[in-house]
Amino acid sequence: MILRSIVYLDRKILFCVASLCVISSFCMAAYGPASISRHILLWSLGASLSLYMHSKDSKLLIKISKILFIISIFLIIFAYFKSSAIKGSKRWISLFGISLQPSELLKSSCIIIASDYLFRKKHFKFFAIYCLGIALLIKQPDFGSILLLLSIMAIQLFISNIRIIHLFFFCFFSSIFASMAIARLPHVQARIFNFIYGKQSILEGGYQGFMSIQTIKSGGFFGLGIGKGIIKQYLPDAYSDFIFAVVGEELGVVGCVYLIYMFLLLGYSAFFNNRKLYRSVEYYINTSCISIFLIQAWINIASALWIIPTKGITLPFISHGGTSLLISFWTLSGILISSRKAKFSREIMPFDT
Repeated sequence: MILRSIVYLDRKILFCVASLCVISSFCMAAYGPASISRHILLWSLGASLSLYMHSKDSKLLIKISKILFIISIFLIIFAYFKSSAIKGSKRWISLFGISLQPSELLKSSCIIIASDYLFRKKHFKFFAIYCLGIALLIKQPDFGSILLLLSIMAIQLFISNIRIIHLFFFCFFSSIFASMAIARLPHVQARIFNFIYGKQSILEGGYQGFMSIQTIKSGGFFGLGIGKGIIKQYLPDAYSDFIFAVVGEELGVVGCVYLIYMFLLLGYSAFFNNRKLYRSVEYYINTSCISIFLIQAWINIASALWIIPTKGITLPFISHGGTSLLISFWTLSGILISSRKAKFSREIMPFDT
């Protein structure tokens, strides 16, 4: 069944993910031999998971997501009481020697479950699961993930043909929430102030943004070569939050443009399938899963270019971290399942909607 389903894989999506895999492997090879071996193992596990789910339907994806969401709730509560704060947040836990970030699991499972609720017009459950997820993230606190969930929620409401006035009120209250969070969370205030005043002086807190820009600049047009980056050694979180800067230094402008193009092509290919998924549950799942990839990529790249304040958002499929990589493949499963259904569907989205 799995081998038979491979024939129906979307070649453009497969090409994009494979290209991101190559770029990621280059970066991890420079990080260290042990790291590349671990990375290849995680890629193999993640790819196998996605291929397996591709042969199944969305019902199984939703059922497993509900289980994962419950698990993430307990892990986040466990992290709140047992883990130590890192950069103002309690996001990481260690189980059997493995570091996990439960919020990554919560985000992916939450948007898939919410897609199902929205498709079945269970609006109370739709808002309830988001409220629960956001409440848990507030306790960490993880402001970046909260904004990410609110963004996906807005997109889901928009494609569900909700009345514009309701969407306006949602955006209005989200803005109030964001303002209150900024006012009450010291580490969020610090990042915003560092972004504003750090551009005037790196001593005011703009060290990461400044070093990220210098790292990208040093790569020039074609880069210094894999593993030959120098300034990256002085850049904090170089292989996670600022992996784009490492790509810029070692692969140059060419590598950066190619990476961005792969994400755009991945987004185009996935959204193109929506023509044949009109108002099915896969329509909502596909849109939500590709949207979270694109928004995460934009936040990570914009942070590395110092366009926005730095955020602890990883670059899907590229950043170092087992939790992020495996969850990226789980989210990819939603896109692959949707692309498989699109190949067998003859319904085309009407142009008058």
